[in-house]
Amino acid sequence: MRFCRQIGLAVLALGAAVGASRPAGASYCGAASYRVCPTPVVRAQCQTVALAPQCQTVTATSYETVYDNVAYTAMQTRYKASYRQEPYTYTRTAYETTQVPRTVNVCRPVYTTSYVQRQYNVCRPVYDVQKLQRTYQVMRPVYQTSYVQRQYNVCRPVVSVQKMQRTYQVMKPVYQTNYVARSYQVSRPVYTTNYIQRNYSVMRPV
Repeated sequence: MRFCRQIGLAVLALGAAVGASRPAGASYCGAASYRVCPTPVVRAQCQTVALAPQCQTVTATSYETVYDNVAYTAMQTRYKASYRQEPYTYTRTAYETTQVPRTVNVCRPVYTTSYVQRQYNVCRPVYDVQKLQRTYQVMRPVYQTSYVQRQYNVCRPVVSVQKMQRTYQVMKPVYQTNYVARSYQVSRPVYTTNYIQRNYSVMRPV
């Protein structure tokens, strides 16, 4: 795949070199555009140049990966479960229930109902109506109308129509079609299948 990518880049570089070797007169008469050439010069100096196809050989470095047969020993650890009898001593707790007589004093509430007479003062509002006469001033607006004469200047536009004749040049593009034959190489990958024999050791318990 890397060799094919290098060949494709070489083909694109060759196409850019062929396109760069074309003279400027084939497109715009030696200039960058028709806008910089007057009309008589464009019609007199335009020529058609035919390009010949060119082939270039590109050499690329190809790498090949080679695999060797290498023998190796693999170690695997396996665990074995075994059981054996061992004596041991354990302790357990024994509970004993005993009854001991105890004297306990219990207090219970005794309720007594008694009536007590208490005197208190109650305040009630007493309303008193009074009439007061107050004098205040009220201000009302008085309007006055006055006429003042003022002079000011008013500017109005004056439109003037003038007709002017201007001469300008219009340039239209002239299109030219050129056919160029280009040859290129297409590389396709070739796949190779290799079979490798490997030896390994298997350990089983005895």
